[in-house]
Amino acid sequence: MQPKNPLEINILIVVIAQEGNFIRASKKLGVTPPSLTRKVSTLEKSIGVKLFDRSTRNTAKAGAGK
Repeated sequence: MQPKNPLEINILIVVIAQEGNFIRASKKLGVTPPSLTRKVSTLEKSIGVKLFDRSTRNTAKAGAGK
């Protein structure tokens, strides 16, 4: 994935980390949760690094994202 807007990607990552939850982050960013999840998953696949450990209740920075 070649990010069309690297600043947007950085903002997504920061907001997710601050909120600790994809749903809260998506509301703050004004995007749907599935859209946000897809963007992050695509980014993780393209760089080969898992940024967030996801569960049904919260999101935490993965080892590489810490």
